[in-house]
Amino acid sequence: MPHILVIDDRPLHRIPFQEQLSGFGITIAAAAHGKRSIEEYRQHLPNLVIVDMKMSEVDEMETIFNLRELEPDLPILLTDGGVPLAFLDGSDGMPDDGHEGDLLQAVRQCLLRNQQIGEDTRAAAGAP
Repeated sequence: MPHILVIDDRPLHRIPFQEQLSGFGITIAAAAHGKRSIEEYRQHLPNLVIVDMKMSEVDEMETIFNLRELEPDLPILLTDGGVPLAFLDGSDGMPDDGHEGDLLQAVRQCLLRNQQIGEDTRAAAGAP
């Protein structure tokens, strides 16, 4: 079962994410700000992190940097006002901007892409 961490300082966006995604068999953890995100990441080890682009306490870039220090290949879905904008998969640091719009569709695509990247990495290393 996929596990997702949602980081957004506005409950107006964070709570609907949690409600929408939990209805599809996805386990959700949430952090109200970037400072709390590290604790939540360590506790839950999510498959995907959703980060809002505009946070007040710790901005999104510092949050992403801190998470990437823990897991360089951590897949991150950037959002703005609850709208998916871009996927950072950790492979090259460049965003894939093909995820704007529907949250559930963006999450599915990000999880599938991350699974494929993992399979490609294991195959390249000769692992089963």
